Amino acid sequence: MPPSPRALPPALVVLGGTGFVGTAVLAEALRQNKDLRIFVVSRAGVAPASLSGDPVYRTTRLSFVRGDLLAPQTVRNALRPVTSDYDVVGCVSCVGAITPWSQTDMVRTCGDANINAYTISREIGATKFAVITRDRSNMDDWWYPFPYLLPGYYEGKRKIEQFVERDVENAGNAICLRAGFVAGTRRTLPGLS
Repeated sequence: MPPSPRALPPALVVLGGTGFVGTAVLAEALRQNKDLRIFVVSRAGVAPASLSGDPVYRTTRLSFVRGDLLAPQTVRNALRPVTSDYDVVGCVSCVGAITPWSQTDMVRTCGDANINAYTISREIGATKFAVITRDRSNMDDWWYPFPYLLPGYYEGKRKIEQFVERDVENAGNAICLRAGFVAGTRRTLPGLS
């Protein structure tokens, strides 16, 4: 009788896990499942300095790897060792930014990068995929000082939502989470309270 294949330990891949939403996702994943190994893919490939003093993030279950979703092969290369040693039970993309860039850059960051995240999650055999976007229904509470950039943000987020929606082959395994708001303390621009 041939030996049964060894069961791989579970892993979660978090893309863009170094910002406000991403670090909240990391903390909750670490809290919820003590057996889960979490790999964070970011352009820097290291934990942000803001996490260094927080004991929640000082664990061997959390690793940072370097990859840029706008150069998707770098992400594939970074995740190659993960996919051979772990069962990737899910990918969560927290990629998105509202910064003083051009509309085109906002669409690329919020849309194209997330489409690459979804495509890579399918390639590596992730069981589930989630992308976090922002609900546009209540714009009255929007405080950000760059309102002229919001169309690029939402155009990008619509691109990933439509991409996931059209993938009928993966229906039920991918979700776009539209948060009406996200509460908590967030780093902001200097001088902004």
